Amino acid sequence: MIYLAWTTYLGLSLLISLLTRSLFKKTILRKITFSLTLSFFITSWFILPGSQDIAPIISIFLLSYLENSDNSILRLLRPLGFIFFVILTFDYLYGYLKSRN
Repeated sequence: MIYLAWTTYLGLSLLISLLTRSLFKKTILRKITFSLTLSFFITSWFILPGSQDIAPIISIFLLSYLENSDNSILRLLRPLGFIFFVILTFDYLYGYLKSRN
């Protein structure tokens, strides 16, 4: 059951990212918004430092905002930034290879 929930979540995340990509006409804005929204939705991290429970970063951000604790924001930015740059790099490589053919 948990696999179905994660698969549905990842599919909806990809769909939302593709929809936000279609809002822009400039190539750079399209790539950056796609990478940012997809990385924000699909990046998962540990709920608390030292715990074994994993949750999407968006839910941890929202709970952290509601609790007004800013100490967990910085530990979430590292994996978010890494995934953002990986997706952005693959998007640029895909666009480059597509333009060559």
